[in-house]
Amino acid sequence: MKEKILLVDDEKDLVDVIKINLEFEGYEVAWAYDGDEALKKISAFKPDLIILDIMMPKVDGWEVLHQIRSIPGSDTTPVLVLSAKVEESSKLLGFGLGAEDYVTKPFSTKELVARVRALLRRSQLSEKERIEQELVAKIPVVRGKSDILLVDQEDILYATPIQNYSYLHTRDNRFLAHFNLSELEKKLAGFFVRAHRSYIVNLHQIRAIVSPSKGSYRIELKDENHTQLPVSRRKIKQIKAQLGI
Repeated sequence: MKEKILLVDDEKDLVDVIKINLEFEGYEVAWAYDGDEALKKISAFKPDLIILDIMMPKVDGWEVLHQIRSIPGSDTTPVLVLSAKVEESSKLLGFGLGAEDYVTKPFSTKELVARVRALLRRSQLSEKERIEQELVAKIPVVRGKSDILLVDQEDILYATPIQNYSYLHTRDNRFLAHFNLSELEKKLAGFFVRAHRSYIVNLHQIRAIVSPSKGSYRIELKDENHTQLPVSRRKIKQIKAQLGI
């Protein structure tokens, strides 16, 4: 039986693009162009996952998300928020209201489909399996002389080598991980790519590939400083394919 996805967004062209990509992957897709229509379809369609825009007419996404979590049978349905709101406060609100994931516009359709697939797979796991999977997605790091922390791979922008270990660079910190860069690359396979011999980068954190001068290319990240890192020319085609650009 096909897994069912409800797609909620007032941008009709965007809905068409996402719908085509999801149906190509074998999902059954229903859609709504506003929050009021979405709430009416949830009970009848009984989706396995909901992709939800925030800024919509009639009923906005925040209210839809709030109501979804109060509808019997839908209170545990995974919700992926899809929004042009990039502020940390908006993401925190989304997770606080019960969203499982948050993707900002513009986005790669390949990344979106990958996140949908991961959420659906995770929703079928037992509680024990979910906990084990969450731990795998976290990297143990050292802060100071003795503090051990777990850093979520989604929070890592990129990683660089330091002797036999690695530094994990997040938006506002740098942590020491007891993995060399090759070990870390294997552990984070599928989410990170070796863009240059001196670092691996989080595919979800790449904003664009830019060319500041002829023959020179750099990766621009999604942090507020728009951090740029050099990228090997032989890696550009591979990275663009993985990002769907």
